[in-house]
Amino acid sequence: HFHGFVQREWPGRNVTVTLTEAHLKADKEILKEEGWFKPRGKGGPKCGSTSASAFVFVDGEGERYVVSSNVGDSRVYLVGEGGIDQVTVDHIPDDEEERLRIESFNPNPKMPLVRYVGATWRTGGVLALSRAFGDAFLKSTGQFEGVVEGSDGYSSGFGLISEPFVNVHKLTEAHRYVVLASDGLFANEER
Repeated sequence: HFHGFVQREWPGRNVTVTLTEAHLKADKEILKEEGWFKPRGKGGPKCGSTSASAFVFVDGEGERYVVSSNVGDSRVYLVGEGGIDQVTVDHIPDDEEERLRIESFNPNPKMPLVRYVGATWRTGGVLALSRAFGDAFLKSTGQFEGVVEGSDGYSSGFGLISEPFVNVHKLTEAHRYVVLASDGLFANEER
């Protein structure tokens, strides 16, 4: 579904907008109710995932680019003669920008949405991510899913969103590989 959406929608459009919409639509699909009196979310309300994707393309002038996107702490790396470079950003509540984004929609400042539990910062006191697919119990009611957070003037839940980080990087002869990695491939010693 995700790849098909990007393939259909990308030509002639801004790639950042296309990938953002693809992530939001994927999350909306994951969060659909499975039936009458059943909880939201495929696999249940506490089932979630991260994402990393990369698309290599050639522009009209023959230049090669990689477009990477991620949600959560899955990563995209470029590997070349100069070493390995992470070209995505981890979405974690430890990050001050992410923590402030989440808290900006908190209706009760006396009860923070990001809490330090079990030696790490956690969204809603339970999830060590600030962006993820699914995890319906930490998301808004469902009425406003599939839109960029805050763009509708309404927010609920614990600030967990699926809006990706998107990066366009020009490839050179020095680049040899693109690596897509889940959080288990590289040690996250800081968390």
